[in-house]
Amino acid sequence: MTEPRTHEVQIVAASPDEIKALLGVHGDLPAGGEVPIADGVTLSGLRLTRSSGFEGTQYVLEALVSVATSVSSAVLAAWLIDKLRGRRGVAASLDGQEVRPADLDGA
Repeated sequence: MTEPRTHEVQIVAASPDEIKALLGVHGDLPAGGEVPIADGVTLSGLRLTRSSGFEGTQYVLEALVSVATSVSSAVLAAWLIDKLRGRRGVAASLDGQEVRPADLDGA
């Protein structure tokens, strides 16, 4: 059996509810806990922090994404980019690289 692959993810949004909507999570984001977000995909080691600055308050979710199969980070990034489409003010990075909807569009 293939070992799960783990990737680091960071999502920045104006509220925890925006982050939950992006990920399709309907419950809490428990600190240090696990949340399933798709078949075979789990967020773990959740850390949600609040940051205030000149552009207002932002919430940052940092977590590990475990994928049950040997999915490449490019496929996971494409899934995350699809989730970001149409969401203003929400940013994400995967394994330290920013992902944006334009990355799939070739722009």
